[in-house]
Amino acid sequence: MLSRASHPAFILEDLRLTATSGLEARCALRRPAARVAGSPRVPAFLLAAGYEAGRHAVTFPDVDGVILLACDYPFALPPSLGLRDVASALPRLRRGVIDTPPTLLLALDYLARRPDVDGVIGVVGASVGVPPAVVASALDRRVQAVALLYGGADLPVLFGANFDFGSPVANRLARAIVGVLTRPVEPARFARRIAPRPVLVVNSPTDAYIPRASADALHRALGVSAEIRWLPLEHVAAFYERDLLARLTALALQWFGERGAGPASGQSVSEATG
Repeated sequence: MLSRASHPAFILEDLRLTATSGLEARCALRRPAARVAGSPRVPAFLLAAGYEAGRHAVTFPDVDGVILLACDYPFALPPSLGLRDVASALPRLRRGVIDTPPTLLLALDYLARRPDVDGVIGVVGASVGVPPAVVASALDRRVQAVALLYGGADLPVLFGANFDFGSPVANRLARAIVGVLTRPVEPARFARRIAPRPVLVVNSPTDAYIPRASADALHRALGVSAEIRWLPLEHVAAFYERDLLARLTALALQWFGERGAGPASGQSVSEATG
């Protein structure tokens, strides 16, 4: 543990986790400051939020009686997302993308070993956190339920909807590069392996960043185990969108609780859509 900060309702701990492979993860843990309803053990949730949010995502939700863990992403984006910059940074970015699901798996290992976790572990992925959340949840059967907020599959299509490099040839080349870069975390390759565990998927019909084709690709890949909700809210990605991420995370935690995998009925969870 690197540091600890106490608040009236919870304690924040800054952590550095290390795998036997040498992979390191900088994470933050949020745990209740006092025993919950006479029990020393509570549900735990791993949050994989937007790139800028990283480990700070644990500070967003207004929720009591659970443990929250979030980690920084193991890569840094180039200062410019021009085609030449992306191409030159490809080896480093690919390594970071490949390391992202193992980072979440390392975090899940940590949660599973904690004596104050009651065995219930859920995963919440938001925005760019959706692909690695799908992969980690598919690979780790200790995950009991999953919520995927404002994400998609078919990542080259998603990328192509957000970036224009000035010509059809450049755009096709960029999508091909992204296809190579993101294949290890392409949600469509892993999503069906989450079943029969329950999955909540939230997308927005007005999302400016996740095209309908990408959202639909994720829904198809998940199959019948997914409960799909469309909410008319803006996209959630960055640190400054913490209020929206808090609302959506609260919705996810409420959904977990309704399925016996989250805060017990009567514990405090803020209204997600109010």
